[in-house]
Amino acid sequence: MRIHHHQPKASNTRRSMRPRLIHLCLGRLLITGAIHPLTQVMAFASKSSSVASEQSERLSPWTSRWKESRIGWHEGDVNMALKKYAHLIVPPAEEEAPSCSDSSSSSDGVSVFVPLCGKTVDMAFFATQPNVAHVVGIDGVRKALDEFAEEHSALEIKQQEQDDTEGETTTATTTTTTHFERFVGKKITLLKGDFFDMERAGFANKFDVVWDRASLVAIQPTLREEYVKTIGTVAKPGASILLVTFDRREGTLEARKAGPPFSIDQAEVQRLFGSADWVESIQLVDEFDTFVTDPSRKERFQSSGVTSLFEMVFLIKAKA
Repeated sequence: MRIHHHQPKASNTRRSMRPRLIHLCLGRLLITGAIHPLTQVMAFASKSSSVASEQSERLSPWTSRWKESRIGWHEGDVNMALKKYAHLIVPPAEEEAPSCSDSSSSSDGVSVFVPLCGKTVDMAFFATQPNVAHVVGIDGVRKALDEFAEEHSALEIKQQEQDDTEGETTTATTTTTTHFERFVGKKITLLKGDFFDMERAGFANKFDVVWDRASLVAIQPTLREEYVKTIGTVAKPGASILLVTFDRREGTLEARKAGPPFSIDQAEVQRLFGSADWVESIQLVDEFDTFVTDPSRKERFQSSGVTSLFEMVFLIKAKA
């Protein structure tokens, strides 16, 4: 996708000089490889809209949950399925990361996207993998990203300032107001904003890997098709998506339809991704009885009417 740069107003000579100089400097750094390709997207993202409000209809329920620390979905350790199947999406340290003819690829490794990331420790796991070049996580709630930065200080995550007049990005600790607020650290960028704005912000065809552990199951069922379309847009040709869903397999009808997390079984995954023109294949890799692997959840779900709960792991491949 071609990224359109904001053009400075011709009436201000001093302002018009600054973007040209920065564009030249960034261009040289990109040619020499000193800036990761994803940084180019960070620097020249579209300015057509502002950061999504945490009080919007879509985000306000999650803002309340974070404010009240009702984040039962958060795991204190790297997700079990990711530990077991990370090799399916990220080459082990002894192997070379796959090369790609796409100009946005990096010889340093794969780019990983974590949608609706919260403060998952999975992002820190990816950022420390030798064959991962960069991790990008997005969430609509600032508190989630602040807590991740505090809990993973070794990643040295700092907020990035964008000059609202020129559309250029510089390292600082003040707020940006474009599609996303950005927090940048060692091999990681956190975006605060609406996941569905990713394409408009210039992230089309940018990621080799997508890790979805608690994203698709979190959104309202009516948004699933739009979600899948957005994933297909940001994923590179040949990308790998490792998806974990919850299947409320048995229980009362009301409990099985409740959420989040909403129940998504194998048939629903096939319906959503099988009809997408960018998908090459869908594979059910594994499933876990959640009441056995995580007994702490058993009482909570059973009290709501769910008598059987499984986590299902899918590997989805995008067409090359």
